[in-house]
Amino acid sequence: MKHVIKTIAFVLIAAVVILVLNKRIEPKFIYSNSFWPVTSTYEQFYEMEKNSVDVIFLGSSVVENAFIPQTMYDTYGIRSYNLGSEQQSILLSWWWLNEALKYQSPKVVVLDSRFLFPIHEENPINTVETLTRKCIDPMRFSANKIKAVHDICTRDPSQNELSYYLTNIRYHDRWTELAPEDIDKTAYRPAQLKGYGISTLAAAGEWVPFVPQDTDAREEVDPLMKEYLDKIKDLLAERGIKLILISLPGDDFTEAMQNTVAEYAEQTGTDYYNFNREDIINAIGAELPAENVLIHMNLQGAAKTSNWFGGVLSEQYGVPSVSDSQWEETEAFYQQAVLGANVQRATDVYAYLNTIAFGDYTIFMSGKEDCSSALDQNLQYLLFQLGIMNEIPPGDSFCAILSKDNQQMAIGDEDQTLDGVIKNSAGILVDYHIGSGGSFASHSSTIVINGKEYSCNDAGLNIVIYDNLRNMVIDSVCFNTGIPEHTCTKKGSL
Repeated sequence: MKHVIKTIAFVLIAAVVILVLNKRIEPKFIYSNSFWPVTSTYEQFYEMEKNSVDVIFLGSSVVENAFIPQTMYDTYGIRSYNLGSEQQSILLSWWWLNEALKYQSPKVVVLDSRFLFPIHEENPINTVETLTRKCIDPMRFSANKIKAVHDICTRDPSQNELSYYLTNIRYHDRWTELAPEDIDKTAYRPAQLKGYGISTLAAAGEWVPFVPQDTDAREEVDPLMKEYLDKIKDLLAERGIKLILISLPGDDFTEAMQNTVAEYAEQTGTDYYNFNREDIINAIGAELPAENVLIHMNLQGAAKTSNWFGGVLSEQYGVPSVSDSQWEETEAFYQQAVLGANVQRATDVYAYLNTIAFGDYTIFMSGKEDCSSALDQNLQYLLFQLGIMNEIPPGDSFCAILSKDNQQMAIGDEDQTLDGVIKNSAGILVDYHIGSGGSFASHSSTIVINGKEYSCNDAGLNIVIYDNLRNMVIDSVCFNTGIPEHTCTKKGSL
């Protein structure tokens, strides 16, 4: 009996340890990623009240960047959720639709049609394994997930079915790169954007909206994707839910694709909106390149697209306007995210300093070489608004930390440093080290937050912005405030 008890205890302890390890080493894909915060997309979905979402968006990353649930709610009272993820093939959309319908009873489901056509011809499920993981790993364990995993691995024998449950089989080499959010869930604050992923990219190059010309052209579809599109159509028809097919703007979208999707829609009685069409682009009213509606839409383009399509959903499909605290309570988070996107886009020092003054931020500054010779009266006033009360002599070392409850500065002709901790909105301590070497010192800049270097380390005023509400570094920039041009450098990767 003792041996039996010991064996059972060992098995239980081993199971707990393995489950804990699984969660620790699974990639979080990634809470601080402003483009595609997939894990928090799905975490927040599971937190929504049952049967409180009237519109669900499914599809790839272009969907995730295109439709803003908060904008649709603010303008029309539409309660929507964006379940898009990177390269989400129609097979993956099918399984997330089944998962979503366990918790919600939407009136409309909007599905991107791009993956009806071959994207990854080398892969049986028309997407790659790493991005399949991004979509499926966050799904709660259930009979639906078991079926999804079995389906994926049956279609794509190169994948390991067991590794979807014992994820340490797949991710064991992540031990060397674990981040705070891997160890302590309170170290981050998941995005509260109901699946929307913010992009700040402007449109690149010229683009001509789609004008129908060759009505006979057709594009060959992926047979498996067509099979799953039919399954989605039939399931929604059975549930009395409206299916809307869409095609979002992109250089790789052809007239043959448009004709193929339009023909399928006509044959099956499915509504179809091609956002590549000139009439729809004109109705949206986005001005390129600043208001980007191409491929991965930026915030400005997505806001206009969401406003236009929200009107369509409200007026043509009768999606009701409902007051819901779940959307009211995330308004502040969304506005902070919008402000952060504006910060990331700003390259003019006057606009930048004025913008960051309105956010709930901790601002880290470090001067390298001469960071003050070209500070005119307007810039000095903007710095004063942020809390820089002291004059910075030309060539002096200068570093500062500025927030509503923590303002420190160090100025002098020798190297200057500031060290300490801040407490984020989750109550977690975040340590920092700031160093500055001016023209008379080491000619260097360092801004280290939680052990990671964020400073651009360029001549002038190096600035790093920590978002106190979202618990993440959102921008790193340097303005050469030692010269009249105030040249701007952005740190490419955060």
